[in-house]
Amino acid sequence: MTWQEAISACNGLGSGWRLPNKEDLKAMYEQLHGKAQGNFKEADYCSST
Repeated sequence: MTWQEAISACNGLGSGWRLPNKEDLKAMYEQLHGKAQGNFKEADYCSST
């Protein structure tokens, strides 16, 4: 998925959905991956920043 496709997908979900910023992604990774949650993979992730 390209960055523009990710923006469109979030917009399609309706009010309250957005791409996380880099700080959000880092916090999610640190808090969830450390607990073996979140299903993070070796991949690129889109952010709003």
